[in-house]
Amino acid sequence: MPITLSGQQDRPELRKALEEIVDSGLTGITLRVHDERGEWVGSAGVSKLGEAAKPPTNGRVRIGSNTKTFTAALVLQLVAEGKIRLDAPAAEVDHPARHAAPARRRQPDAAA
Repeated sequence: MPITLSGQQDRPELRKALEEIVDSGLTGITLRVHDERGEWVGSAGVSKLGEAAKPPTNGRVRIGSNTKTFTAALVLQLVAEGKIRLDAPAAEVDHPARHAAPARRRQPDAAA
């Protein structure tokens, strides 16, 4: 499977990871790594199922709604730490924001 690289040092371990991800069934992937060895950008697979165009290595990628995934991971981490119960009602979860003063909306100046 061809992999697109963006003119930098070869990172065979990253190329292999991209190949394995696409071989597992993912349509396409773009990866950007910035570490002590510098920056590496590559892509594999296709941008759209049924088409031949590779995922861009220099563009924006729509990632969908990842907030729910991160929130779920955080909640499960808090459950594992014993800080909350997964089956507890939300009203039982203590959060510092519950003790804060109510937020007030500032009215725009009449002169502005």
